[in-house]
Amino acid sequence: MFTKEGKRERIVIPIHGSQPLKIGLLRSLMKIAELEESEI
Repeated sequence: MFTKEGKRERIVIPIHGSQPLKIGLLRSLMKIAELEESEI
């Protein structure tokens, strides 16, 4: 689960064993969280 200071929303990040997240899902989650690639 991800939370960002000043935001009320929570983002649940799925874990699929040892498989990495697909790039589309990762970008979508980053957009919702208002994160840039340099912040992770």
